[in-house]
Parts: sequence; structure tokens; C-alpha cells
Amino acid sequence: MLDILIEIGVEELPISEGEKIINDFGAAMREFLEENNLRYQMCAATGSPRRIVLIIKELLEKQADSELKIYGPPKNVFFDAANQITKAGEKFLEKNNKKISDVIFSKKPEANNDIEYALIIEKKAGENAIDLLAKNIEDILLSLNIKKKMRWTDENLMFSRPIRWICALANNEKLNLKIADVVADNKTYGHRFLSPNAIEIKSIDDYFDQLKKNHVIADKFSRKKIMLTKIEKLIENTNLSVELDEELIDINNFLVEYPNPIICEFPKDFLKIPEETLISTMKKHQKYFAMYDKTSGKLTNKFVVISNMTDKFINNIKRGNERVITARFEDAKFYYEDDLKKDLVYFNDKLKKITYIDGIGSIYKKIERMKKIVEYISTKFCVSETDKTKALQSTELCKFDLATGMVYEFPQLQGMIGAHYAKKKGIDDVVANSIKTHYLPAGNLSELPDSVCAKLTALADKFDIMSVCYLLSLKPSGSADPYAVRRAVRGTIAIIRSFQINIDLIEILKYSLSLAYQDLENKKNIAIENVLNELLEFYKNRFVNLLEEEGKNINFIRMAVDAQTDKFDILAIDKKLTALLNLQNDENLQKVLQAFKRLNNILKKLDSLKKVDISLFQDNIEKELYDKFLEIKKEVEEFVIKNNYEKIIIKLSMLGPIIDRYFDSVLVMAKDEKIKNNRLAMLKEISDYYKKQYAF
Repeated sequence: MLDILIEIGVEELPISEGEKIINDFGAAMREFLEENNLRYQMCAATGSPRRIVLIIKELLEKQADSELKIYGPPKNVFFDAANQITKAGEKFLEKNNKKISDVIFSKKPEANNDIEYALIIEKKAGENAIDLLAKNIEDILLSLNIKKKMRWTDENLMFSRPIRWICALANNEKLNLKIADVVADNKTYGHRFLSPNAIEIKSIDDYFDQLKKNHVIADKFSRKKIMLTKIEKLIENTNLSVELDEELIDINNFLVEYPNPIICEFPKDFLKIPEETLISTMKKHQKYFAMYDKTSGKLTNKFVVISNMTDKFINNIKRGNERVITARFEDAKFYYEDDLKKDLVYFNDKLKKITYIDGIGSIYKKIERMKKIVEYISTKFCVSETDKTKALQSTELCKFDLATGMVYEFPQLQGMIGAHYAKKKGIDDVVANSIKTHYLPAGNLSELPDSVCAKLTALADKFDIMSVCYLLSLKPSGSADPYAVRRAVRGTIAIIRSFQINIDLIEILKYSLSLAYQDLENKKNIAIENVLNELLEFYKNRFVNLLEEEGKNINFIRMAVDAQTDKFDILAIDKKLTALLNLQNDENLQKVLQAFKRLNNILKKLDSLKKVDISLFQDNIEKELYDKFLEIKKEVEEFVIKNNYEKIIIKLSMLGPIIDRYFDSVLVMAKDEKIKNNRLAMLKEISDYYKKQYAF
């Protein structure tokens, strides 16, 4: 058995991808070992900003020998009646570069017959695990899915950051492998500044301890634990608390190799600036942890910096970080005070000169479209006049902060600072808050805008984004979605669901597209009906994906979503799907589903047919089926009016036993053309009606 250590030393990995690269490398190595039948007890990747570390425990030293069985033609095809080899036999030998003496004849294990087939058995000796690793590790590492790659030697060789050294051991002996132009050794390097010299690793078990002595905590989990423990110790016996934001913890964990938290502070005068501004600036720009007063819960003028150095350098580090954040806050204070001197109308007017997206004019024009959408959908969602008035006001103001100095300097404050300024100017709290919350939901679909007016503004914003992007051919493709159209679709679905009202989405999309079309600077070669169909198809697919994420059966999802109706109603689809899932094990429903598989095949590519003529029915079961269908149809129509989807699917399922007997008793494709066409006409009428309710 082999114990293996592979450390790939690199220039500092990007914060955004460092941990992902390490995790993906570990997963790719495990997949490689399993594909090559190399058993192991453990295979795990860890690391830091400057190193990717792989540890494999109890790896099988060599693959087991294997056999490849190649079957050829049956024996009676391989030889002719005179027991001479045929052309088919010769081709089989030629293709596999074998002689007749290499062939045996055997039955196929999976075949349920006594036929013997020509068989060649090729024996393959298992390869050494170390040889396989050495041959493949470069391909495995360099084929990882990384957003931005660099070239540093060979122009065809790309990775996230240049590789500077490789430390590799197998059972404490040097492992002979190479990645790019870097040959593995048993040497690693400590902290870039505190221990920059080479360190010889004589034992895999000593690797982490040796690095720790040289100011590197190479294991990401240990480093994170040490960082959190030190933060807790730092605030012990104080009246201070730290918000341990998980995202910020992970970022700092891949900023340093030797975490050492330090408390710093900034002038108290900056606490007059909105709290969100200070916190966001510390977190987004400087990766600092804000500190709060334990008693009041208010933000203090202190913050935690995660240093990568020892306490010897604490004063310099503290002064440097305090100087940086003070400069940041000076800028924020200037823009904040300057912005407050101006009226909100001033900023809205400035939006006329800020382009939204090339080809469709300014952000101001977007707001004008959004107000019209709010007017339109307020009726659809049956909101009160008060909510509608507030929604129009919030829509008017929802983007004004994009023209402020504060958002220009600190883009991440968009929405937050707008809400703050609006309150300062005496705008109603509900309207002001909607300036911030209309951007929701961002990722978590349960985090919705906090009021009806914010929801209406959010819907208008998102419908406009979709319409504009599809008209300008800026639709999502692959992983590229620069205007977050996918997120906009998911957001509208979540908000529409929260209203619990039946609305036809096709009408809203059509209206939104027509408004955006009017503002297009170049209307050539744009067929708005085609754009609508394309956008609707995309919307449906995103809804299907969302329903799948919720754990629902894809076949039933498609039945509910793809019904041949002239409306696209999210609430109706949700209720249809729920009703269907509640009845999924019903025997009658199963019979209908089975019958429709057959019925769909029969009716495939069928031309239009005449109406059903009951006088042409020959068997009692034909009349019985048609009468039952008409009875079900009449009752279903009543349930459709009441949106009673539970009753609709139960009623539709009642055709199951009869249609089951019909197919057992009747030959649909009768020789008599009139009889055949009449039977097809009846089945077509049943199918067309059923598919208006569900895509059977």
C-alpha cells in the first residue's frame, strides 16, 4: 500500500476560485483513481493561497490484471458448411490483428440462447499506481474548470497561477513526476516573508507540522479553526462582538497562510455615515470584520483585520489598515454629505444621461417603461389604489441612487443608499424601503421584496430586463448571463407565487416587449412575435428547472407546464402539478397515462379528420368510451371555471378503465376506411381535449 503526498506550489490563487480549485482537484483525483481501479482508504485535497495539497492513504500499488473479451460473429457465420473460415471470420481476425489460433468459441453470458460466438480474450497486466499518477497528473490539474487561466511558460499550457514548485512523496520517498516544466522534489517552502527558504520533507506525517513551524497552516480546515479561535480569544473579556460572516471567513481563509487577527479602529466621526456604507466598505473592499457593541448591538469604530504576519509586525499592520480604511471613509463622507445637499429629482434627471444598455437608451427611459408596466400589472394582481400609488412612486425613485456620488464610488451600495437618502428626504418608509428591496430576490428565492409596492416595482424591473435583453439578442448562453436574465426569471416566478393570483404571463411579457420595442434605436429585422415565443420558451424552461430543483417528478412537471393552453399561468401550473402528484399512484391515472402512450403513437402525423359520427360505431365499447368522455368533459369544464385542479385530474383519470378496455377490444386501424377514420377522429377529439388540461 502507498501513502502519497503531492504539494503543488503556486503564486497566490485568486480568492474567488482558490478553494474551488483545491476541491475540484481532489474530486478529479478520486474520480481518476476509481476509473483506474486503484482502491484507496482516503484521497483528500486541501491547501492555502500558495499551495494545492493532495494526500492519499493506503493506495493500491498496482492495478489488478484485467481481461478484455472481444466477441465476433457466431460460429456458423465464422465458418462455412465445409468448416472453412468465411470472409466475416477473416475480417474479425484482421480487425483485431489476431490469428485463428487466438480464437475460442463461447456463449455470451447475457444471451438467452445456446449460440457460440467467436471470442478473443486479451489479457492486460495492471499498471503501477505511481506510473499512472505521473503520466496523468498534469492533464488532471490543467483540465480543471477554471474561469481565468494564465500562461507563463509553454504557450499551450494554462493554469490559474504559475506553478513554482512540486513536493511529492510516496511512502516517504521522492515521487518522480513533472507538471509543466516543474520537476517534483521532496522540498517545499514556508511563509513567503517569514520563512522563505526551502524545507526538506522527509516524512509525509511531518509535512503539516514542518510547515507550521515555518509559519504556514497548510490545511484549510485547521487554518479556519485557528482563525476563528483567535478572533474569539481577541474579544474575550470585552464588550465587543464580531459578526462572523461565513463568506468573509472563507475569503480571509484564502488570503492568508498564517492567520493572526488584529483589532484596529477608525475615527468615531465616521459613524455618522450610514451603517450599511461602513460595513459594506469594510467587507467588500478591505475584507475586514465589523465589530459591534454587545450591549446596544450598534456598530463601533473598531474592526478586525486578519493579518498574515506574526505579532512582531502588529503595529505596522494596524497603522497601515487604519490609514487605508480612513481614506475610504473620507471619500464616503464627502460623497454622502455632497449627495444630501441635492434633491432626489436632481438625481433622477441625471439618469437621462446614463445609458442603460447600448441600443435602448437611458436608465430614465427604463424607468418610464417600468412605470407603465406597474400600471398594467397592478390591475392584474388586483392591488389597492394605495399600493398602486406607492408602487408608481417607488418605481419613479428606484434607480435615482445610480446617479449619486456614493454609488458611483461604492457600487455595492446601490439600493441601500437610495433607501437611506429617500428616508432623509421625507419619503414614506414603505416606498423608501422598496428602493432597496426591489432588487430581491437575488439568490435565495425565499427572500422577497418586503411590500406590495416593492414587489410590483421588482416585477416591472425584471420584466423589462428580460424584454430588453431578448430584443437586443443579449440572451443568456452557457454560463454567460451578463444582465442576469436567469435570475430575473426566477425572481418573477417567486414574486408571482407570493401573490397567489391567477395571471396570464404571456400578456405581461407581450406588453413589456412592446414597450421596450418602442424604445429600440434600431428596429430592423426584429419580429416581435418570434422574440415573444423565444422568451416564453426560455421562461418555461427556467420554471421547469426550478420545479425540478424542488424535487418534483420531471414527467409530471412537463405534463403540467406543456398543456396546450393559450395562457401561461404560474399559479395554475403549480396547482395542476400538486394535484397530479397527489394522484400519481392512482390506478385509473396510470391506465390513462399508459393509454396515451399508445394513443400518441397512433395519432402521430395525422391529418385533420372529420367530426365523430356515432352511427359508425360498431362495438359497444366505442359508444361507452365516447359517452364517458363527453360526460367527463362536461364535468371538467365546471371545475375549470372554479380552478379546482384536484377534481379536474380525478375526473380525467376516470377514463382509464374504459380506454384500457377499448384498446384491448377494438382494432383502431380497421380495414374499412370510414370505420378507421371515425375511430381516429374520436381518439383525436379525446386527445385534443385532454392535452388542453395536461400534456398527456
